[in-house]
Amino acid sequence: MYNSYVIHSFRHDVVMDQSLIALQVFINEITDCERFVIICDSNTTSHCLPLFMQQILLKKQPLIVCIPAGESSKNLTEVNRVWQELTEQNINRNSVCLNLGGGVVTDLGGFAASLYKRGIRFINIPTSLLAMVDASVGGKTGIDFMGIKNQIGLFSFPLRVFVSTAFLQSLPKHELLAGTAEMFKHGLLEGGKHWDEMCQLKPDEILGRPGLIADSIRIKNKMVTLDPFDTHGRKALNLGHTIGHALEAWALTNQAGPTLLHGEAVALGLLTESFLAKEHMDLNPQLFATIQDWVLQRFHIPDFDMDVVLDCLKHDKKNKENEVNFCLLKSLGNVQIDVPLKTQAIRASLQHLKSLR
Repeated sequence: MYNSYVIHSFRHDVVMDQSLIALQVFINEITDCERFVIICDSNTTSHCLPLFMQQILLKKQPLIVCIPAGESSKNLTEVNRVWQELTEQNINRNSVCLNLGGGVVTDLGGFAASLYKRGIRFINIPTSLLAMVDASVGGKTGIDFMGIKNQIGLFSFPLRVFVSTAFLQSLPKHELLAGTAEMFKHGLLEGGKHWDEMCQLKPDEILGRPGLIADSIRIKNKMVTLDPFDTHGRKALNLGHTIGHALEAWALTNQAGPTLLHGEAVALGLLTESFLAKEHMDLNPQLFATIQDWVLQRFHIPDFDMDVVLDCLKHDKKNKENEVNFCLLKSLGNVQIDVPLKTQAIRASLQHLKSLR
């Protein structure tokens, strides 16, 4: 078991603390806060908020704002409802938002707090594995718009991020598994020990590996600190996300079809974009096979509509001059950013993914 410690980051620190004592100490130090607002979703209200309220003492009853669980809630309608509740309760600029939840909550909560009264302070308390190793760290906030992932957003950094793996005990197995996809991506970016451990990690072992979770946070934090506003090196964190986000957008608009968690979509994106890297960047076929086997052992490939996915790719934030730009793996620990590829090549990679169903 890890001891409580701090990972220093750009404009905010990440504190690993199983007991949340460090969070209580930090809250006590915010002496100018007139009111705390807890933003959570319908899942964390049931499974995480009781634990939080048992362990954290607030001097005044907080305002609790609950949004529906799931990516479909990351929209302007829900943000507007959050702002309406804050306004009706006379929440002022000296208040602090506590974003208690997964990536949807930390993305939406940070976005809402950053714009309300031109910005109020917020703290991220991630409760899902995916949010711990990815969404809560790095200052990206935002919502989806017109079916496009994270189309509206801004860089806004929390006061601090507090990570307690105690919250993971309530997560369904498929959500824990989805979180390991981002950790696997970090292994591809870092290589070395983290890569070896992620390759050997069994699907049901992650709860017993808090040190591995901490190491994954460290890898992301290192890249964020070197490039806080995503202009060069941090773009490597988009590995798997170009096609992953397009698959996720397809699933969100395909109401009759299966849901697709962000981590599941990223895993499929890693597989598909590794195929592109093998075909166009001379990625070692053996490494590609390792990536493909890891993903196929853990995740199901839905019967996606290729034309819809290709259309979603047109809106990716990395695109330039109407060309889809990718971050592609050249070798373990070596990523090429801003690689433009033609539709024919992308279609071939999606056809390969379909062939594995």
